Amino acid sequence: MSLKSIATKSALVVLLLHVDGACYAQDTTPEEAKQSVIYLGTEFVVDRVENKRRDILARELARQALLITIREELGLVACDQTLAEWPPKEASIKHLLLTERFTDDGQWRLQLCVEQGGDEGQIKLKRVWQKDYEVDYGKARQSIYAIIVPMLERDSRSVFIDALEAAGINRSGQSRELQPDSQGADLEEMQLDVDYIKQFFSVRLAHKRDAGELPTLGLLVRGYANLALLTEHQYNAVSDAFIARSWLYAQRACAAFPESRAAIWSRAYA
Repeated sequence: MSLKSIATKSALVVLLLHVDGACYAQDTTPEEAKQSVIYLGTEFVVDRVENKRRDILARELARQALLITIREELGLVACDQTLAEWPPKEASIKHLLLTERFTDDGQWRLQLCVEQGGDEGQIKLKRVWQKDYEVDYGKARQSIYAIIVPMLERDSRSVFIDALEAAGINRSGQSRELQPDSQGADLEEMQLDVDYIKQFFSVRLAHKRDAGELPTLGLLVRGYANLALLTEHQYNAVSDAFIARSWLYAQRACAAFPESRAAIWSRAYA
């Protein structure tokens, strides 16, 4: 593959992320476009002192776990600032920010804030939820992700639902229209091609299927893992977001199907 071809495909991926939304902010009907959309912001800038105990991948693991809760547990449309997703113009937007810090006393602190308008257009953050995880970043740095991924995946099915309720976000009363599983073979074949665009659309289509089924989880795990590999050269956190989604969906598969070899294989792939 020539450098010109690589540059062209990279530009197409960036264009897709900005114009079409990555994967959660998927195709919407006119009725869905008018619904409430959850926009999860990204804390990009921190001061140097705090930055010593900041971890971009840990940040994305926490954020993506919350986004999975919004989509899979509450059935709502979510947009991710890390992936440059933008909600429809007609939508009613709810702005959230999830921050994380590793503290000196061996805790990993997550805080969920709701963005509120202030005077003269200034944005104010109101903290509505907080949880401390027992994670000593200094001692467990090499295995930090193996520790926090199972905790986050578990909480994405329980604790984060309560956190979102504290932010005034409740389960959607409408059911999503799912596509039949007959497309699974086509999506698997699509994921065999080392191509940005095909991997991107395979994940988009997989999100239209039932994420509680093992084949769908496998497609999401592999698709996001492939996207993470294909975007790791980009100078942003997109690859970290894809890694986080792949790991979390893999852990979700193992939690839902603990005796399944396919679930274990998917986690190994991730």
